[in-house]
Amino acid sequence: MAKEDTKQEPAKQPVKSVAVTIFGLVIALLAVAAVWLLIDHYQGQKVVRQAALDRQAANKAAGVPLDFPSNIVPIYEGLTILSTERGSAESTDGEPMDKWVVNSEIDAEKEPVKDFYTDLLLDKGFSQQHYIGLPTGYGMKYANEECTVDLVVEFRPPGELLKVDITVHRLRN
Repeated sequence: MAKEDTKQEPAKQPVKSVAVTIFGLVIALLAVAAVWLLIDHYQGQKVVRQAALDRQAANKAAGVPLDFPSNIVPIYEGLTILSTERGSAESTDGEPMDKWVVNSEIDAEKEPVKDFYTDLLLDKGFSQQHYIGLPTGYGMKYANEECTVDLVVEFRPPGELLKVDITVHRLRN
């Protein structure tokens, strides 16, 4: 008679079951993460779209072109827009740029207007390229990697309004 082997081999089924369970959990976590990223992306697009609509509404109310980058250079409260110009330009590197020119005036003191734009642009990471202070006004130029802003604040004789000209050049996306 043959001798029966009474040794039992260890069961490998539970190890396989644990591996399948871990793999299933990883797949489920990846699916949840993907859904979360899609929702986050959709919400981000929604916020960007709303910001663009708000900017266009503010630009329309201010009297500047709808695509004027007021998120970069907002129109100082109280400025009366005399004229605007929308055009194209070219950077010193030959890159195409958008150009906006806003001519305006305001019944205000010169310092708050100048300080508003100076502080705003410096806070946004622009560097001052030049600054000219004359008895007749200020000429300032600020720039960052994608945009230059030229500001002219021209003093007027008593009884006349302060003149403010803004020129923005921005690299095309």
